[in-house]
Amino acid sequence: MKYIILSVSLIMTLWLFACVSGEIADSKDVAQSEIYTKYYISMEEGEHNALVEAVFRFGGTKGTSLILTDPSYISINGKKMKGTERLFTGYYYSELLRQPDDYQYVFTFYDYTGKKYENTFSLYPAGIDKPSSISQTSPTEISVKGLPLQKNETFKLTIIDTSGTEKTIKVNKTGTQKIIVEPADVSELKQGPCKIYLTREISLKPANCPQIGGIYEGTYKSKVRKSVIKK
Repeated sequence: MKYIILSVSLIMTLWLFACVSGEIADSKDVAQSEIYTKYYISMEEGEHNALVEAVFRFGGTKGTSLILTDPSYISINGKKMKGTERLFTGYYYSELLRQPDDYQYVFTFYDYTGKKYENTFSLYPAGIDKPSSISQTSPTEISVKGLPLQKNETFKLTIIDTSGTEKTIKVNKTGTQKIIVEPADVSELKQGPCKIYLTREISLKPANCPQIGGIYEGTYKSKVRKSVIKK
């Protein structure tokens, strides 16, 4: 058993290295047009603060992560972000930011030459009421609280039964404000108590970034609700 655990651990470590580079360099030492920018925001229903992150990589999504060399910096809604090194994955900038009233987050990045890249991204709240039950024989409609689905967004409804088996239903049609759980979606889940939650995800390319490109990803997770899976 020990050898199996060690093998799994080794595989996970190799997977982490394959996904992104853990190497770190100074941004002044690379071509500024080759700095790939990734912005990420995550928040949970009931919390007041969002986790805001930015990472800069040379040459693309898996490239060497960069420490922004003065005068280069990154700010969120006017506040400079702090950087830190992370095991295996490189150098990240992050801040806990109180959720703006308008749900808008402004990232401002100045590269080493003083060129400015500013992008405004949204992360809208979403939630669900507790459904009385989820049927394995007829469709169950679950309404989403909050704005209807916007462009570049996806709703993901996750249902977890008592065995820990889970099923995620995805909806990405703009304007949607409900999710239909079909019997086939829950046919392999155990009848009885279950947990259910919603995530609202957004993914898009920044309008303003170095030539190589970038991405913004946001995730808002609802509170976990309890329900029952019935025949």
